[in-house]
Formats: sequence, structure tokens, C-alpha cells
Amino acid sequence: MGVKLFKHEFLRTRGVLGAIFGLCLLLALTALVTANVPGLSQLAFVGGVVATLAVIPATQIYLAIHLYRSTFGRQGYFTNAIPVPARTVLGVKYVYALVMTFAALAVALASAWVCGRAAAVQGSDVWAEGWTAVGALWREYPGQVGLFIVLFLLSLAAYLAQYYFSVVVGSEPWIRRSGALGPVVTYILVYIGLQVAALLGLVLPPTVDIATGEFTWLMPIAALERGDSGLPLWSAVSALIISAVLLWRALRGPQRRLELR
Repeated sequence: MGVKLFKHEFLRTRGVLGAIFGLCLLLALTALVTANVPGLSQLAFVGGVVATLAVIPATQIYLAIHLYRSTFGRQGYFTNAIPVPARTVLGVKYVYALVMTFAALAVALASAWVCGRAAAVQGSDVWAEGWTAVGALWREYPGQVGLFIVLFLLSLAAYLAQYYFSVVVGSEPWIRRSGALGPVVTYILVYIGLQVAALLGLVLPPTVDIATGEFTWLMPIAALERGDSGLPLWSAVSALIISAVLLWRALRGPQRRLELR
């Protein structure tokens, strides 16, 4: 059943996702093709960069809207049409959205490479210099760079969990009077809570030295005042931990069966 649900999610969303991915690559290619056109090259390049930065959040926001419409919105009137527990349907939807998020990441990397080629045609070595800097960091601090990549990938899953929690909990009876604004209000509350947790992380030890990877029990704000290259550990992982709890709450929230569209 999970494979069937996954397939239906793909069939329902492939058109819009294809448009999002295609537009991103098209704008990047436009930047490359027009790299030697005076008066147009800079505008096209900015458009390609903006599309590169926007493709991942655009994908996640669209899939969150799709979750609301197909589950709690006007298209959700066949909620009890299939004999599948709500948490199973929501779980498959989340996994599908996560896969599409990583697909958007691949598109963003390809688009960034094309934009880098466009910059090179215009006489800029920003792409080559960027890769050189990344290579130098990898050789000098392989563990730290690897950890950063893992944290970045986990942060994408965390953002998606926050969106899904906001849609599910924001559609529950306690806030249903807000209508479609329920998920928006819930997301604002989640965002504020995450910012508060990040601020608390500045005064909660331990602190990790980025250069050496050593842990110290100094308050992160004290380490910053001393000029140490300290990373507030709680600030770095609090969003991941909280997002995992939010996802768990979202999956167990609905007590009804959901719609397969």
C-alpha cells in the first residue's frame, strides 16, 4: 500500500513539481545563453541565482499546500475512502516530500553549476574559486565539512517536518475557525518557538570548537566573547530535535482516515 500511495502522490504532483524544476533550470540556462548580451546578462544571471536559491523552499511549500488541499481542504471530502490509517498516509506523504526535496537539491546544484558557467563567461571565477575554497576546507577539516553536510541535509528534513506539523495541527478543531489561516498561524508559532530555543542555545553549554572538534562546558556566549571559534551545540541541534518531535506529533495527530487522490 505504501508504494501505491507513493505512486499516487507522484501522479498528483508531477506537473507542478516539473514546472518548478524546469523553470529553475530554464532561468539558469537563460543566464548562460545571454552571458554575452549587454544589458541582459546581469538581469538573467540574477534570475538564475534567485531560482537556484528558491527551488527547494518552493518545492517544500508547494507540497505542504498539497498536503492541506488533499487532506484537510476542499479536496479532502473522500477522507475515509480508503482503509489506511491516517499516520500511514501522512508518513508516506512526508517520505515522498522528502524525496522530492532531495530532487530539488539536485536541481539546485545543477542550476548553480550552470550559473557558475555563466559567471565564467562574463569573466568571473566565482564558481571555480568557490569549489577551490570548499576543496581546501575538505582537505583541512574533513570531519567538520562532513558534519556540516549532514546537518544541512537534516535541516531540509526539519523544515519539511515543521511545514507538515503546521498543516496537520493547524487543521485541528481547536484552530479550525481560522480556516486556511490555521496552518499559517501554527507555523508562525512554531517559528517563534524555534527562535526562542536558538537564543537559549547561546547560554546553554556545551560549546564545540569548530577547528578542533573539542567540547567545552563554557556558555557559548562566553566563548564568543573570548574570541574562540565556538559553535553553540544546542543552537545547532535544537531545531532538529524539536522538528523530530513535531513530526511525531503530526503523524499521530489525526484520528481519522485520510484521502487517497
